[in-house]
Amino acid sequence: MNSTLSAISSDPYWTVHCRPRGSLCDDGSPYVVTVTGSHDVVLRYEAVGDNGDGNGVARVRVVGGKSSDQVAQLIEISGFLVLQLSATKGGLDVQLLRQQFVGKVVNQGSGTVTVESNVLVTSGPSLVVSVVGSGNVLVTSTASVSVDKLSLVSQGKGQIQASFADFHVKSMSMNVYFSGSTTVSTTSSSAVDDLTLGVQGSGSMCLSSDSSLDINELTIGAIGSGDISLGPQGSCKNAMLTAEGSGFIDTGGIQCQSVDVDLLGSGSVIVQATDVLSGDVYGSGRLEYSGIAPHSIDNVNYMGLVTATPVSSSYEPGTCKVPPLKPSAIPPEQAKPTNKTIPAALKDTMRNGQSDIISLVVVVVLVALILRWFNESRRRAREEQRQPLVAEQRRVYV
Repeated sequence: MNSTLSAISSDPYWTVHCRPRGSLCDDGSPYVVTVTGSHDVVLRYEAVGDNGDGNGVARVRVVGGKSSDQVAQLIEISGFLVLQLSATKGGLDVQLLRQQFVGKVVNQGSGTVTVESNVLVTSGPSLVVSVVGSGNVLVTSTASVSVDKLSLVSQGKGQIQASFADFHVKSMSMNVYFSGSTTVSTTSSSAVDDLTLGVQGSGSMCLSSDSSLDINELTIGAIGSGDISLGPQGSCKNAMLTAEGSGFIDTGGIQCQSVDVDLLGSGSVIVQATDVLSGDVYGSGRLEYSGIAPHSIDNVNYMGLVTATPVSSSYEPGTCKVPPLKPSAIPPEQAKPTNKTIPAALKDTMRNGQSDIISLVVVVVLVALILRWFNESRRRAREEQRQPLVAEQRRVYV
């Protein structure tokens, strides 16, 4: 494990550098970002300077907390460059100095990590977004994603919500374990050769497009009471669905040529098959199909009865129903950091303010002294006027 330089500067930012002439920094490989702690983190790309050495990776600012402890470091783990962020003392505003250079984001904390545009890679072997625990990840990408493999994983009760302009990938997987959720949406037509969706537990999953989803091979597996929604429109060649439990799977908006369904339990599955619908149903679950009836239905239950039935006339293809996450409430720094702890203009303003306060204090003290002297003089005058009267009252007559 080779550690790089991570030192706090005199300004509010930690500046993280690669090791000079380090092989991992020089070869242009994407790096991993991991986050721990309970506070929110914002990852944004900023075209700011890196002290001129060309090895800068990120600038990190602590928001709403103390920056005395180390909040960022860059290390090598198993041949990968990893930027570790600790959001234990406050929120983090992370300015990434390399555009579209993050190949993996892992939130291991309990806050929300907001990933803005131009942060994640758009090409290459893989792109991974992961949540472990109760934290959330909110991704916004306005660029087209064309990596070989796109993966989104939620383990725990955390949420992943990702919005892409579009994606054209060879392989894509979305997995939810326990009670979390994963949501992906696109604004333009997207395509994937091999799509795998899986839910184990009570979590939920949704993949939707404002245009269409073109899928070659579709595999869906659900165990437990979780829900999976895919649509509302698109196409696929072959689909294989397995459901065990009381969950709900809705792919009725995806027109597939061949669909095979194995349903065990009390769950419900909605599909659309133009050619063949096959599989088995065990238990009280319901298997329904949308659109025109398949040319061939080879789907039976344990009694040997065909169980596939058309959906009701009020059916609408599934859409994402998960409430949107709120972005991390960490505003960007308005002015670029300098080597000064406090800007000169602000220092002058503070000095002028301090001088004005000192002058005001002096005036107040002088006025108080004058008032005190005036009141004391009046008191003495009254005492002198009362002395003859008192003497007169005390005179004794014989």
